[in-house]
Amino acid sequence: MKLSQLADIHEGETIWVFGSGASIQFLDPAFFDDKVCIATNLITQHFPLREYYLFSHYHPAVKQSLNDPGMVVAVTHDLCSTRWPGTSSYGEGEWCFGRTPPAHVVINELTFREPMGSSFDPSRHNKDGELVFGSSSIHGSIHLAAHMGARNIVLVGADCGTIDNMHRVEGYPAGHTPWQLYDNHLIAMKKWLGQKYGTRVYSLNPFVNFNLEGHKFQGVHDAS
Repeated sequence: MKLSQLADIHEGETIWVFGSGASIQFLDPAFFDDKVCIATNLITQHFPLREYYLFSHYHPAVKQSLNDPGMVVAVTHDLCSTRWPGTSSYGEGEWCFGRTPPAHVVINELTFREPMGSSFDPSRHNKDGELVFGSSSIHGSIHLAAHMGARNIVLVGADCGTIDNMHRVEGYPAGHTPWQLYDNHLIAMKKWLGQKYGTRVYSLNPFVNFNLEGHKFQGVHDAS
């Protein structure tokens, strides 16, 4: 399957894109049963979705979801990130999928072979026919949603901070926590997707309002 085959297949719809933030644990997976969902990395192993697309920088995350009947299509780069916990020498896409990937795996061919770090700018670092390679896999997930024709994208668990001192949903592998970097890049992606695709990007608050029902959030503007 080619990335081009996914273009506009959900044109005009709202697509829900999942990160791994702790706010997810305050949600009921059944809420998303009738929604178009894109999971990032390993989130469905900790928050089961009935049906979903998958995006990941990491081939191991895709490989672990290949036999999940709820996974419709997975998208990953032709380059496998080496930063997945417990890995040391993962190389190009061939090692994981063989010369021909499974029919429901799309290989995103990259021009820029490394994430851009603090210099990431989707308007400069994306090439037509590709999905962006940013500081987090969720950038590829939301770009995939726009590529699929989303009129609205709702981020779920893209917290860029902690809730009750939890960095991620319970049980999820520990990861990096450069919240300011991730926050800056999500804002950049929101602006760019609006300009390029006319897509609106929002975020789901699982609580009744920003008082968070007494839970404590610490993010980029809080002291470490």
